[in-house]
Amino acid sequence: MAILPWSTGVSIRPAHCGRPPLASVSHQGWAEYLLLAALNRAAGDPCSKRAFADWYKRTSLKRLLPVPVAQLTSQRFWDAMDQVNATAVEQIFHRIAKRAVEVLEVQDSVVAFDTTNFFTYIASDNGRAQLPQRGRSKAKRHDLRQVGLALAVTQQDQLPLFQHIYAGNDNDATTFDAVFPRLLEELSDFGQGPLTWVYDGGNVSAHNQRRVEAAVAKGQLGYVTSISPSAYPELLAVPVEEMTPVDATLYPELAGTRILSMVRWRWKCDVQLVMSYSPEFAEGQLNRVLQHRTKALPKLQALQAALRRRTAHSRGRKPPLESVHRRVDRILAAQHLHHLLPTQVVERD
Repeated sequence: MAILPWSTGVSIRPAHCGRPPLASVSHQGWAEYLLLAALNRAAGDPCSKRAFADWYKRTSLKRLLPVPVAQLTSQRFWDAMDQVNATAVEQIFHRIAKRAVEVLEVQDSVVAFDTTNFFTYIASDNGRAQLPQRGRSKAKRHDLRQVGLALAVTQQDQLPLFQHIYAGNDNDATTFDAVFPRLLEELSDFGQGPLTWVYDGGNVSAHNQRRVEAAVAKGQLGYVTSISPSAYPELLAVPVEEMTPVDATLYPELAGTRILSMVRWRWKCDVQLVMSYSPEFAEGQLNRVLQHRTKALPKLQALQAALRRRTAHSRGRKPPLESVHRRVDRILAAQHLHHLLPTQVVERD
């Protein structure tokens, strides 16, 4: 998108977008505003558009990319951003990523793919914004509209190779399915050869995996993902002592870890499954479960005592049986508590 001959100033060539039609950005082309915003983020000192002018005055950009400070307003940046649609952003991102791989001589055969979301304060009645929607917020802000981001980065340098912005109410598996063709095309365009994709179980569905396996059969990629251990209860029954210890001399960071590797039929093909056991991870899981149990037990006891007092003194109407069940379920909502604290709700006259 941009050519930066620092000795003679900065020249911007918006190859993927049209000429700026707005008079409000005619003094400095809209691409300059996008470049300035990108430099602000890359400099590690991001600020709001309202604070941008003050930040700009403290940098060498006054000499390298001279812009009247009065023009660095929020409205100017918004006007500039309105000139770039989602397709153009994706094309620009891909060209920059491809150039970065060439210039930095990146040689990496593994990419990590993941999704996240960011909540916004966009009003519910704002019909102009289509992407912000309410969904499962990873920041637990389910009351706010959010936007999703899918990202693929190299393993060694965390260099972004792929990005996709999507509606906040799309789940991970739906998003993976939607971006799969473009992800496959763009990740094969970096001259690295077939890459190994690493993604978590949230992206896994039978439909998605059949598409992945078809690409594997064509030699287009390899993959590493996760599935729920409950899919193979017979493997969970294998004693830890029968699992193979990882060679700590080769992988010191995995000292104490044990693995069990086998081939199983899944997604209409043979796949290599690896089950691992980490003593540190197991201890952490056990501590969390015990903490949940410690918090839940007094709540169950308090509920039981309250119900007994109500029965003994015949105060008011008895709570419906379904209501008590719901309160118990909320108390035991944490993982495994229904098994660790078995309960029985009995209606008495």
